[in-house]
Amino acid sequence: MHIIGIAGHIDHGKTTLVKRLTGMETDNLLIEKQRGMSIELGFAHYKDPIKGQISIIDVPGHEKFIQNMIAGMHSIELAILVIAAGEGIMPQTIEHLNIIQLLNIKKIVIAITKCDLFPNEEEINRIENDIKSLIQVKNTSINEKNNVPIIRINDSQKSIDKLKAVIKQNILNDQNQFLQNNARLYVDRSFTLKGFGTVVTGTLTNGSFDIGESIIVLPKKKLAKIRNLQVNGKDVQKATINSRLAMNLQGINKDEIHRGDVIRPIKNDFVTTQFDARIINISEKKIITNKKITLHVGTAHSEARVKLIGIDELNKNTKGLCQIQLFQPISINQFDNFIIRFSGQTIAGGEVLRTSTHKYNRFDQKEINRLLEISKRNIEEIILSAIIDQTFIQKKCLYKIIDVDSLKIKQKINNLINMNKITDYKFKDDHFFVAIETIEQLKKQVTLYMKNYFTKNKMKNAIKLKQLMQKIDIEEHLLNCVIEHTEVIHTDNKGEFYLSNFRNQLTKKQALLLETTIQQIRSFSLSPKKINASKELQEMLLATNEIKNIDKNLYLHKESYENAKTEIINFLKNNPKVTLAQVRDFLVINRKVAQFILEKMDEEKITVRKDQYRILIN
Repeated sequence: MHIIGIAGHIDHGKTTLVKRLTGMETDNLLIEKQRGMSIELGFAHYKDPIKGQISIIDVPGHEKFIQNMIAGMHSIELAILVIAAGEGIMPQTIEHLNIIQLLNIKKIVIAITKCDLFPNEEEINRIENDIKSLIQVKNTSINEKNNVPIIRINDSQKSIDKLKAVIKQNILNDQNQFLQNNARLYVDRSFTLKGFGTVVTGTLTNGSFDIGESIIVLPKKKLAKIRNLQVNGKDVQKATINSRLAMNLQGINKDEIHRGDVIRPIKNDFVTTQFDARIINISEKKIITNKKITLHVGTAHSEARVKLIGIDELNKNTKGLCQIQLFQPISINQFDNFIIRFSGQTIAGGEVLRTSTHKYNRFDQKEINRLLEISKRNIEEIILSAIIDQTFIQKKCLYKIIDVDSLKIKQKINNLINMNKITDYKFKDDHFFVAIETIEQLKKQVTLYMKNYFTKNKMKNAIKLKQLMQKIDIEEHLLNCVIEHTEVIHTDNKGEFYLSNFRNQLTKKQALLLETTIQQIRSFSLSPKKINASKELQEMLLATNEIKNIDKNLYLHKESYENAKTEIINFLKNNPKVTLAQVRDFLVINRKVAQFILEKMDEEKITVRKDQYRILIN
C-alpha cells in the first residue's frame, strides 16, 4: 500500500484532480461544498495493477487551514503539488512546497491544472520554469532537484493516465529501517457510528495492528481494544504499515480521543515533554534561543520553546541543533520530522534526534558531537545515547524507545559491549544496560561522598547501603553495578560499604579514653550509670559495636546484654511467657534497662511481644 498527498494553493483544482484520479469526492462537509473550498482533510483511493492500493490525502489550500494541511502531509511518501495554469505560483504554493521539503518528502510531482481553460503555451512554459527555479532556490533534495516531473492536466483522460504513470514510477519501494517496529497511528478523525461506537481514522506509519489487540491512546494513556479494522473501506483482520486505516474501538468514548492523539500497542506508552533535534530556519528572521513557537508533528501540535544548542541564534537557511521544550506531552519517534510555526508563518522544520534527553550544558561539545553522530543515523550512537539519557535502562524499555528491528538492536548492543562502551547486568529478575561513562562518573561521585563522609565522621569506616543510596540519589541495582566496576569500594561482613584505600585511625589519647570508658561501662554490668560523654566519645563508643546506647549518656556493655539475654532465653525455655516486671525482678535491674533488653531481643527476632508478655520465637 502507498499513500500520496495533494497540496497547493486554494482553488487550484486539488479536489477536482483527486476525483478524476479516483472517482471519489473528498469535500464531504456541507460548508466545504457551499464555500467551494476544502477545510478538512479529504481521503480517496484507487488501485494500480502493479503498485496495488494507492491512498490519496487531499489537504486544504487556504492559509487559515495550514494546521490541517500539515496534519495530512506527515505520513505521505509522494506529494503532488498542484498549480493552476491561470495563476501560477501563489503564496500557498510556496508554503506548501516549504512544508513538503521540511517534512523530508523526497518525491514530488508538479501537476499544472486547468491547462484546457488557459491554453497559453508560453504562460504554461513560464510556470514550469518558475517552479523549477523555485525548487533550485529551496536547495531541496526533492527528486534530486533537477528531475521533478511536471504534468500538464487538461480535460482529457490521457493527462490523468500520464499522471498516474508518473505516480507509479515515483512511489517509493524501500522501507526505512527506522519504521519497522512499534505500530503507530496518528489520529486525524474521531467520531461515533450508531451500532459500532467510537471510530478513529489515521495513517498507520509503523508496524501493524490486529483485531482484538489492546491499545493505548497517547498522551493521555487511555486504554482501549480494537473491535474492527477497515483499510480503504474494506474490513481486514490485520492492518499493516502505510495503510489509511479506520479503527473501531471499544472501552473509550469519542470525547476521550482527538486529532493529534497517537494509538500504539499497550506496552509502548512512552511520551515526552522535551527532545533534541536538528532544525533548518527558512524564515527571513533569525531564530533566537528560547523562542516560543508552535510545533506540528504528525497530526498533533503543541506550544513549545526552542532552546538552541551550541549557538544563541540561527540565521536564515542555516541548520542547527536544538532542544524542543513542550508545554504538554506528546508521543514521538526518533527521526520524526516536524514543522515549526510562529505568528501564522512556517519558519522552520526539523528531525527528532533524541526522544528523551537529560540535562546538559547546551555548549557541551561532547553532547554536540553525539547529536551530530545521531543525525547521521549511526544506530550504535543512537543506542548509546538512549542508555546515557536514562542513566540506566531495562532491556525491554530500550527496545521500546528505539524503533529499529530488534535483531539489529541486539547486534549493535553486542558491538557496544565488546567496545566497552556499555555493560549489561542482571538484578533480581530484570536485565539492565548502563554506559561505561555513566559508571565512571558515578564511581567518582560515590567515592568522593564516602571519603567526605568518613572525614567528617572520624569513627566511621563503613556506611550502610540505604544511607549511600539516599545521599547520592541512586537506585540499588545501579549502585551494585557501580561497585562491581570499582576496585576501591568493598562490603564488610555486615553488608556495609568501605573504601580499601581509606581508614580512620584513633590518636593515642582517643584510644586511651575509649578503652577507659569501655571498661567503666563493663564494670557497671546491668546497673548502668550516666557518663558525661562528648559527641566524639559517643561516636567512638558506638563505632566499637561493644557498647549499646540505652538512653542519653546511658550505656550497656555488649557482654552484659548477652548475659541478660541468655538468662531470659533460659527462663522462657521453662516458662511459656515472661513480663517486663518478671525480667526486672529476676535480673534485679531497673525497668528502663529491662525494657531496653526486651526491645532489643524483639528486634533480633528472638522474642515477640503479645499484649503484656514476651514469648520465645521458635
